[in-house]
Amino acid sequence: MNFFFRVDSSHSIGSGHVVRCLSLARTLTNIKESSIQFITSDNEGNLAHLIEKNGFKVHFIESSRPKDSNYHELNNNWELDAKNSSEIIKMQRGITEWLIVDNYGLDINWEKYLRPLVKRIMVIDDLANRKHECDLLLDQNLHNNNERIYSKLIPKTSKKFIGPKYAFIDEKFENKSLIRKRTGELESILVYLGGSDTTHQLIKIISALKILNNRSFSVDLVLGNNKIKKDNLSLVMKGAEGINVIDSTDEMQKLISRADLAIGTCGISAWERCLLGLPTIVIITAENQREDAEILDSIGAIKNLGSADDVTTNNFVKAIEELSSDSRLLRRMSIKSLSVMEKRYEAKKAFQKEFFS
Repeated sequence: MNFFFRVDSSHSIGSGHVVRCLSLARTLTNIKESSIQFITSDNEGNLAHLIEKNGFKVHFIESSRPKDSNYHELNNNWELDAKNSSEIIKMQRGITEWLIVDNYGLDINWEKYLRPLVKRIMVIDDLANRKHECDLLLDQNLHNNNERIYSKLIPKTSKKFIGPKYAFIDEKFENKSLIRKRTGELESILVYLGGSDTTHQLIKIISALKILNNRSFSVDLVLGNNKIKKDNLSLVMKGAEGINVIDSTDEMQKLISRADLAIGTCGISAWERCLLGLPTIVIITAENQREDAEILDSIGAIKNLGSADDVTTNNFVKAIEELSSDSRLLRRMSIKSLSVMEKRYEAKKAFQKEFFS
């Protein structure tokens, strides 16, 4: 049984798309005689090494998009992408059960081109800004109009699963023993901006933490796939105390469990934090994060500072000071974060029933 994923990553795209696809791919390894393969563009900073580290074969196709193009916009050269992808799928023996597409640049045209080669198509999306030819659509984000969203964008026969309770998250984060009742005391902060920091927020955050050096909390700062030059990092870190810089980690779940507060973005990282009840100061680094950030802020699960370009070092200082001085607020944020992922077990079962039927 063949499964193909069409997903990209790079310094500018980040790691979220690949991370959530890998989570689903790992569940498919339980299927006897399954073949799970990835098709990805050869972008600079791609995460092919991570895919291969998880035991999956990677097929590279030449990127059909200009280097300076906006990843949130459609790929005008989709036909070349579709042709290259189809040639890879045609080489495989047996039926391709599912083609899973997680790519903002592809739409109904690309999917129709591939349709004759596969039994079923699943689309992972959260923009809801283009039509799809698919049998199943999953959107892990929060929306104000779950009932109407995608109603005119996918076939009427398509099944849709919308909301963070359906998010593909590594099983390591599903460990309930990692959930602890937080007291509201701020002793540890986790800083992680995901797979990219194109708006240079880390420098602002480190500067804010330096201003607050007299505070009694420790900091774990995870760089991940971010390419902040070591010389620049050393310069910014000069005079900073109590900040533990981590290049990358396979134990993010433990860092989240240990922390009393996070500074980060929305996306898959937000749902990992919510699973473990971690309050977060959030900045919006991409437009598709905005609705999540605003809804999470409105229910009291996070503190949303708004668009990254508008956020200053002083905004981070004030937000940390406010939360460090209000233990009741931090406790409430933790409880609200956990509530976002309520009924996740039932949601996962419903999705699996449809996917494996």
